[in-house]
Amino acid sequence: MKLIIYLLQVSACSAIFYLFYFLLLRRLTFFTINRWYLLGTLLLSFIIPTMHLPVTAEQHPAVLQPVVDFNQLQYFTANPVSADVQNIPVRDTIDIPVMLKYLYSAIAALSLIKLAFTLLMFIKRSKGEQLFCIDNVRVVKAGSNSSLFNVVFVNDNELSPAELKQIVAHELLHIRLWHSADRIIARITLAMLWFNPFAYFYIRSMEENHEFEVDRIATGGADKSEYAALLFKLSVAGNDYLMHSFSKVPLKNRIAMLFNKPTPNMKKIIYTLMLPVVALSSLAFANLKTTNGKQGNAFYTKTEFKDKNGVELVKREVHIPGSKGAMGIEDRKGASVVFIVNDKLYKESEVAAVETAVKAMKADSWRSGSTEYYKGSKKDEVAKYDLFFEFKGNTNRLSTLLDTVKNKYRQKSNLTPKQRKDFQKRNAEFSAYISSAEGKQKYETAERVNGKKLTYTVIGLIDTTIHSSKLSGYKLQQGRDEFLLPYNFANAKFSKGQFSNGDELEITTLGTMWNKGIPITITPTEVKKAGNLIYKSAPLQKVAFLYEANKVRYAYGKVTDIEKYANGKWKSAIVKVDDYNIKFNIKPNAPSFAYIQPGDEVTFRFVHEVKTGEKEYTVNDWVALSNQIKDYGVKNPDFFYKFYEKL
Repeated sequence: MKLIIYLLQVSACSAIFYLFYFLLLRRLTFFTINRWYLLGTLLLSFIIPTMHLPVTAEQHPAVLQPVVDFNQLQYFTANPVSADVQNIPVRDTIDIPVMLKYLYSAIAALSLIKLAFTLLMFIKRSKGEQLFCIDNVRVVKAGSNSSLFNVVFVNDNELSPAELKQIVAHELLHIRLWHSADRIIARITLAMLWFNPFAYFYIRSMEENHEFEVDRIATGGADKSEYAALLFKLSVAGNDYLMHSFSKVPLKNRIAMLFNKPTPNMKKIIYTLMLPVVALSSLAFANLKTTNGKQGNAFYTKTEFKDKNGVELVKREVHIPGSKGAMGIEDRKGASVVFIVNDKLYKESEVAAVETAVKAMKADSWRSGSTEYYKGSKKDEVAKYDLFFEFKGNTNRLSTLLDTVKNKYRQKSNLTPKQRKDFQKRNAEFSAYISSAEGKQKYETAERVNGKKLTYTVIGLIDTTIHSSKLSGYKLQQGRDEFLLPYNFANAKFSKGQFSNGDELEITTLGTMWNKGIPITITPTEVKKAGNLIYKSAPLQKVAFLYEANKVRYAYGKVTDIEKYANGKWKSAIVKVDDYNIKFNIKPNAPSFAYIQPGDEVTFRFVHEVKTGEKEYTVNDWVALSNQIKDYGVKNPDFFYKFYEKL
């Protein structure tokens, strides 16, 4: 996708530059300047989209920062009805960007092959009968009058000595001005931008300008009428792909320019207008990189700024190792900060130790905010500070190399641009909501009941529609907070009238769901009334693997039984998932698994598994294997890029 965007940016730049030439420069007789303008801006069109321009960002006033948890947990509630999951096929999807990339590459390759074939034919043609040689330029007998590099082709059968001399002089000028180099560059450019109509306009104008330049020099002290008559006499139809033809129709513009008066030198000032054109193109298509005077290293940065009232503030950001994520707080300049890594406290001056500790752990969650919202076990110690950054995770798994690897890929999806935009909009709206007072209150309430067995009182019914979603069930109260126990969820069904106002229900909560305008909806694992069991969820069904949205299977297990080739590379291995064994075979030319050791806990992704036993599978088409939950690790180039794309 990045290639397509880059080529479109190049095309847009070339269009802007060519329109400037067409509107303001093409009628000027500064042919040499026009030549370098056309060639230079064509090359500049490829450079501008790769440029990185620093832009200073304006700081915004401080805002109240919420406490936000980013949990990496995935839940799977089993359906007691058995399913033969291993036979679910992978549905092939049409990846339009990939198809476009292949189409572009195929046509570009054909264009380059055509160019190479033309050069080979030129070499063969240049070995024809040599009439004479001028310096290092060979004049060869041919069926037309043209030139390329240091070879001039002439058809002397129909030429008088004077005409032959005039044609050779004309073609020598093309050679000495290195016009062939321009044409080669233009043809290579056209092969890369074959879909861009302005690339064809560029080539036509470059060839036309070459002839204008040579005609003006060749007729400097000669009769222009005789020269024009010779052009008409030897005019040829057609389009030479690479060589300069002495007289190629149509000749209208060439004859007209031949008799035009030279443009006054003062009009050269027009060329200065290209500077703002280049500047605007750079701003429009270059990569703008925001800089704001940050202090600190890549892990922890502080940016000082003033709000609209002149109050000095500091934005503190932590960039999560192994992730594109970051969390930040804007507060007063003198605010004290504490870092909490698995319940161990660090001062701000110990940030280097914090970075080392965070990199060494497999972080499952992280959060930041004002210490007044901190509810952890170190609450009393944390309360001595103003702000906190907390990390939690598993410290037993290390991989020195993969600690620094960023997760730069995401699952491919079939979302349309509109669906993706709507999805991003909903995410943005939810992010804004959890920053509000109501959102923070709901978050704290949900955390209070999640995973706990508590007594709830029935206080009424809820039957409404919010955001096109039907919500119906029992309205419960626990303490001062209200909740919704839906009539239907998973395999549980509660009927209307089953409970009465004032009934007390003992509920063990698995999790909660909530959003703006939606009550906190609880998902119970067990419901009791007066000691009698009303509902109990089915135990979680053990499965060998689950599915991602892109139909790739994934499993969490331990690597065992590694077999190796003679050169030490992996030949096969088994990923043990509870009672299941997933054996995967590896080709000799596969990437190395040097940083994964026997016994490592891994995330294994694959497709096209074959069930070879009651609890055994064999996989030939593995996708990725990683001992870091936030990184895809070792990727199989044969399959990984079919299901994932770069961010």
